Amino acid sequence: MRKTKKVVAALFLASIMAAMALMHPIAVMAAETQQAWEEQGFLPVREIFEYDDVTVTWNDAEGNIHIAMVGVSIVLYPGSNVAYVDGAAIEMQHAIVLEDGISYIYFYDLLLVMDAVIEIYFEANWSSFSGFGSDYGFMLSLTEEARDIVLYDFDYLMNVILENTPWQSVIYRSLGLDFLEYIVALREIIEDMYPITSSFTVEEYGEFLGIPMYEYWFPLRDSDDPRYIAATYISYFLMSAAMPLGGIGHLGPRTLPMFRVQYSSLRFLYYHGYINRQTDPDGAMRFDTFTHPDVVWFYGEVEVDLYDDFEAVFPEVPGNIITEIIIPGEVAYLRINSFATSAAFDDLTIAPFFEEIRDFDHLIIDIRGNGGGFMFNFTHNIMGRLIHEAVEIVTHQFFSGGDIAVKVMNALLESTRYRFDSIENNAVYEWYTIDIMPAQQFIDERNMTAFNQDDLAHLQYVIVERDWIFPTGDGLTFDGKVWLLVDSRSASASSQAALMLMDTGLATVVGTNTSGVMAAHHVYIRLPNTGLLFRVDLGYRTDAYGNSLEAYGIAPHVRNFLGMNALETVLELIADPYAGERLENRADFDLAEFFTGDDVDFTGHPLIGTWAWDTDDSFVYVFRPDGTATRGFYGNRFDFYWYVYGNHLFMYVIDIFFGTFIEHWTFTIYDDVLTIVSAQVPGMTWSYVR
Repeated sequence: MRKTKKVVAALFLASIMAAMALMHPIAVMAAETQQAWEEQGFLPVREIFEYDDVTVTWNDAEGNIHIAMVGVSIVLYPGSNVAYVDGAAIEMQHAIVLEDGISYIYFYDLLLVMDAVIEIYFEANWSSFSGFGSDYGFMLSLTEEARDIVLYDFDYLMNVILENTPWQSVIYRSLGLDFLEYIVALREIIEDMYPITSSFTVEEYGEFLGIPMYEYWFPLRDSDDPRYIAATYISYFLMSAAMPLGGIGHLGPRTLPMFRVQYSSLRFLYYHGYINRQTDPDGAMRFDTFTHPDVVWFYGEVEVDLYDDFEAVFPEVPGNIITEIIIPGEVAYLRINSFATSAAFDDLTIAPFFEEIRDFDHLIIDIRGNGGGFMFNFTHNIMGRLIHEAVEIVTHQFFSGGDIAVKVMNALLESTRYRFDSIENNAVYEWYTIDIMPAQQFIDERNMTAFNQDDLAHLQYVIVERDWIFPTGDGLTFDGKVWLLVDSRSASASSQAALMLMDTGLATVVGTNTSGVMAAHHVYIRLPNTGLLFRVDLGYRTDAYGNSLEAYGIAPHVRNFLGMNALETVLELIADPYAGERLENRADFDLAEFFTGDDVDFTGHPLIGTWAWDTDDSFVYVFRPDGTATRGFYGNRFDFYWYVYGNHLFMYVIDIFFGTFIEHWTFTIYDDVLTIVSAQVPGMTWSYVR
């Protein structure tokens, strides 16, 4: 019972975190100090905890932070890695940081603390829940008939994922999570009919977003009909279940806003003859899926109103584009917080800025923290102003041999072939063509030595895609040096933007590895009983060497210099083009290749062995000769990859909740004491004994 309740609580916690994130979907530019900490996975304590019915206070006398939520007390001490939850000591991976008056907690440590809070809360209140509108929040409960409906849809979806995608192995490498075990655990929750519970009421959820919560995500049907109960339950269950996967492959159900715009646009295009079943089977498949009676039943009837629907999905967001002249006439700075906005509205700021800086020497484009959106926002507003003539981009995506994957792959091939051939003289404008070939043949011909053979067990074909990007056409072309700043939160369209600028040589990319979530060909799976749509990415991207971009992200040309963030690193390089030599030309090699290649051998290196904080091994690092390692507290340790270059230590960290990122440290070993100093977070130093 205890374990099951904690799993249910963890799923609900994921939905709480999502609600908190949705409060500020377009992040404003953080102060450089705060951004530096957040790049390493540390979050401001006050911003995380300070919401309705939660108090955060600083106790000057005790020198601690006190948080009171849902009747549970949390006490944090800056400089200490021990948190106290209702008096019980919780050991964390990292100490609470206090800098410039702001306290920070590591994301995974936040989850440890919240897990303890939820366990205490559920132990006290589990028997008190009574359904919607209870004093303790709300509950989505199942009946036996509804459970059978949910189980059928759940099994159907999981089989589609397992048979048509490579995510089983990618999720394990990226997140350290055995996907099959995760599926079994989720299924047991459904089988045992455990409710999805919340310590917040429906109304309080609405206050997070300023709109009714259920109307924002999925429809709520308060009815005794088993199908209605099942539809409501599985929509929120799958939303919560997908969140711990960290966005791998964009896995997740379609929410109401995204459904509305896709439904409306597909109906509009179909009834105006733009979707032809013979020449556009890909578009026809999507039209049939989104207009299926079961889907319409689940999401409700939608009137075609393209203006209102597109306004909801392509919002005009003041402040999304930030411009600055760092050095007049020389260095300009452009920050794009999100690509999930109105390209036309954003261009009202971008176009005049390009006009102003057309004769500058340097342009810094900052997409750190940009979670992606629509590629047109990048290709038209940005990339189209960095070129004078059309640029061809060649990429590839691997596909499985599953029935659905093959059907989608063939539909894509037929649709793109017809559209390309039908254009006079093949004078394409931001369009693409597709070729298909066997995966093993493609890997052998291109000598992809870094390709993970475990993934090949799930992949049989490869789509080779040729895209053309054209100049924007307004004459606002920038011919100076372009720098692109990225970090572990640069995802989806942002990762794709980094890859395109690297492949074309249009920019020098600086920062840390991107998140790894790429823009890929996908399908929307209609659950057979409830009609819920679930996005499943079928395409699997790698770089030219075969390294998985989904699992490891895009490695920048230049990693952050010692003690500097990405912007500071670029400004250092602009001031001194040879500054990189102090890192022994570290940008000359592909870091991701070392992490994933088969030639890593550190036999005899002084780091090899076990290092501990103290003699009782409360926290250890274990470095192995093959480039694998383990770290953490007893009973809570996880694996990662490591590489050294001189006295620089790089650790590819895989975190089940926060995602993946690369840590950069410098190290010294003296008298069997290992000292590591962060090259990314000023002042962070740790020491260990052999």
